[in-house]
Amino acid sequence: MRRYFTRFAYFAGISGALFLLCLPWVERFGYDPDAIRAGEVWRLLTAHVTHLSANHAILNALGFGLAGAVLLQVASPRQLLFCVAGTVAVIDLVFLIPALQSDANFAGFSAILYGLAALAAVLLWVKRMSWGLLIASAVAAALVTDFLGWRSPGFEIATGTHVVGVVCGIFLGVYLINSPRHSALRKS
Repeated sequence: MRRYFTRFAYFAGISGALFLLCLPWVERFGYDPDAIRAGEVWRLLTAHVTHLSANHAILNALGFGLAGAVLLQVASPRQLLFCVAGTVAVIDLVFLIPALQSDANFAGFSAILYGLAALAAVLLWVKRMSWGLLIASAVAAALVTDFLGWRSPGFEIATGTHVVGVVCGIFLGVYLINSPRHSALRKS
């Protein structure tokens, strides 16, 4: 149990410090399709650490602490890094499609968090751990509140990124389970 709390504190602390440090830089580092097309390609990465408010940054940091600690119970650090990088890449590619762009200068870490939660649900469910069902239920409830506008009215782009994150997390979970290279998920 102590290892779990240490991992939680590590993930939440490092990400929280980074998120809060980047808080004033949304305009310069947030996702902006026009700026990306103009050559500011770094925004594809930095948009995932900028946030629109301190509350949002802290909640995402706590969520990342929880997701990271849970996932390291069943996956290796390398697999976790692979899944975060894969989710970032998919979110960035999907939202570079002109039809899906908006004028919003948004930050995309919430979508990564949705992806990690979906990944945790898949991996824990396969290991026959009831937490998988609990996490899947929480992700589904969060998506429903997004679609109904209860959490973030007028943020259609955020809802879209959350859906992409969930789909990516499910896909990566299935991949890790079925890939001979990655199938050695932790036994503990």
